Amino acid sequence: MIEKIIDDDLSEDESFATEDYPCDETKNAWREWGRLFVDNAEGQMRSAIYRILDCTDEFLYMKDSLLERLKGRIRRGWLSVALKIMVNTGGLGVIPRSS
Repeated sequence: MIEKIIDDDLSEDESFATEDYPCDETKNAWREWGRLFVDNAEGQMRSAIYRILDCTDEFLYMKDSLLERLKGRIRRGWLSVALKIMVNTGGLGVIPRSS
């Protein structure tokens, strides 16, 4: 459900399909977390892949988004895969708090 909320892909029917649906405040917090996560994850994943695969410097400055590519291949579950990549390659998978 968090992925669907971050991607703004949650229909009203799905939102009320369970008695444990999140309130608007929770959904807004998840959206903000998702925005910060995407910014941070892109850099952490790119850095990890650069180190592990010994890529050229051009890889670091590519304009293509790794997360968008991941989402294109793994429609549901991209968030957990991105977190696993970040954590398993030495990143904390942690995002800074918004100010």
